[in-house]
Amino acid sequence: MEGETIKEWLFFDKLCRAFESGNRKQQSLPDYNGRGWHESRKQVMNEFGGLKRSYYMDPQPMDNYEWQLYEYEINKYDTCALYRLEVKRVDGKKIPKGKSSNDSVAGLQNQMATI
Repeated sequence: MEGETIKEWLFFDKLCRAFESGNRKQQSLPDYNGRGWHESRKQVMNEFGGLKRSYYMDPQPMDNYEWQLYEYEINKYDTCALYRLEVKRVDGKKIPKGKSSNDSVAGLQNQMATI
């Protein structure tokens, strides 16, 4: 990631159903290294009839980088979902958790078509 401020990967995978954990009943996805992916935001995607969820990793593995996972679930296709894993360089200032980008699924599909 030398010289880059953001890097992202797109992939399809089976739906990862989150589970409730902790006192705040937040949704979490398990991680095999002792970290957790915690749901920070859920939005309805009206144009495709589905949900967009964003997850943040807690604790973050490195101080200078922030990892975020986005899940795009479309109601008609319950066998898999589109995932976007994003890592971005941060300058040490605290970024509010759950800050989500406004990328639409159509925009992601256009990106995938160019790949």
